[in-house]
Amino acid sequence: MRSCFLSLIATVTGMVLLIGAVPSHSLAAEQEPTTGGFDRRDLSGLWFNYSYRSGGPGGVRLFGPDDSHPALTPEGMAKMNGRVSAEEADVPTNSNDPIFQCDPLGFPRILDRHETVEFIHTDNRLLQFTQWERRLREIWLDGRELPEGDDLTNLGPAWYGHSVGEWEGDTLVINTVGINDSAWLDRTGLPISFEARVEERWTRIDAETLELRMTLHDPTYYMAVWGGNYPILFKPENPDYTSYYGWDGLYSGITEQICAPLDEVETFNRRIRDPASTGITN
Repeated sequence: MRSCFLSLIATVTGMVLLIGAVPSHSLAAEQEPTTGGFDRRDLSGLWFNYSYRSGGPGGVRLFGPDDSHPALTPEGMAKMNGRVSAEEADVPTNSNDPIFQCDPLGFPRILDRHETVEFIHTDNRLLQFTQWERRLREIWLDGRELPEGDDLTNLGPAWYGHSVGEWEGDTLVINTVGINDSAWLDRTGLPISFEARVEERWTRIDAETLELRMTLHDPTYYMAVWGGNYPILFKPENPDYTSYYGWDGLYSGITEQICAPLDEVETFNRRIRDPASTGITN
């Protein structure tokens, strides 16, 4: 009995000495979250497109700098023929940009704005809620395949396409197909076809930064793939900008940026189209 007790003491003493031999900083490192105190797979919250710039030299597009797009195919050139952007028109209101006709911005253009987007996680979807248009976009995370062939044809074109996402490590990869080719790819008037596939790669690189890299696969309108290596950064929205006349919430009051034919003259023209005629095109 006494020998067993002495053996137990020796064993416990050895364990204590062994733990003491491990540097304290190693133990602390093991106890700290490997993600640096935040979940890299949690994109929830309000994020502001920090990288957005106005058009012109040095401007930013989702897929790369201005004039970086591949050459257009003959079909692409025919689709773009006759399009007059607000930047090319003598005054922006003489543009035939669909936005001035109360049409949706469409995807991916909805992300190419100096605006805020909210991410909301559910069990099988990631919801993207944009300030512009009060638009809700669904990214399915339930393992389904992207629609193709007859399935995609029967689903038909959609202004915001059909989106499926999956995690690759800590990067959320989203692919979108079936985009309505009446939408402009961006405000310069570049086209996007129904056969296109847009890939988004969202990475939370730190607690305060979301990075987006986008790639356009559209052999119908472009001679090559565009993008993939150009980072667009989103930062947390300033909470001071999410209230209006005491009403707390991002999408309240003046931030309801919806174009509806019923109130276009009184509301949309006054806030968006009329200021655009003076060169204010944010």
